[in-house]
Amino acid sequence: MEDRELIVKTSAYIDRHRDEMLSLWEKIVSIESGTSDKEGVDRVGAVLKDELESAGVETAVIPMERFGNLLTGVWNKEAAGQPIVLIGHMDTVFAKGTLEKNPFRIDENGNVVNFVMNDKCAAGTGRFLDMMAKTLELTLPEMSELGLQWKNEVTISSMCTVFAESEVVSLVADNTAPEDIIHGLNASVAGKTSSLVKRLGGEPAYLSLIHI
Repeated sequence: MEDRELIVKTSAYIDRHRDEMLSLWEKIVSIESGTSDKEGVDRVGAVLKDELESAGVETAVIPMERFGNLLTGVWNKEAAGQPIVLIGHMDTVFAKGTLEKNPFRIDENGNVVNFVMNDKCAAGTGRFLDMMAKTLELTLPEMSELGLQWKNEVTISSMCTVFAESEVVSLVADNTAPEDIIHGLNASVAGKTSSLVKRLGGEPAYLSLIHI
């Protein structure tokens, strides 16, 4: 199938199933499912499991103790050629109560409104700062107070939590003052938040949704 033909068929399929896709999307993002919320993540997994099975996908659940269970699916496993592996995650970086303040909304034409996707995982969120506090072996209140005492600008170039953690570890090894590191982290979060707001035209209310 030519690329153009595939695009046309895919677009037509999406148009035909738009309402049910939006309904499923709303159902998923309306579940509180922070990383540490095992019950919530498992609820998302249950929804996706039902959807996959209804599409003919053979699923299996791998139980986890502390965090959400793992969900696997195999489709058309007898097909010839190299297999394609798709990997995603079902948790979010948002604390309980976020959805109450920023509910899923669509306009009269069925378009999602006030939507911004943060494509850097926990970047620009409280979860990002929480993980950095643990890396610095500080509590969040201690980190907040110490950050006010900064003297030198420190740039945290990566907004991916994993890579930023490596940067922080390197800065600590270089004897960079913790208060300066914290200021750099705060500045990176402020910059990311500002860029998200600007993408929505500076509107006062916006919603950051998960990526799966």
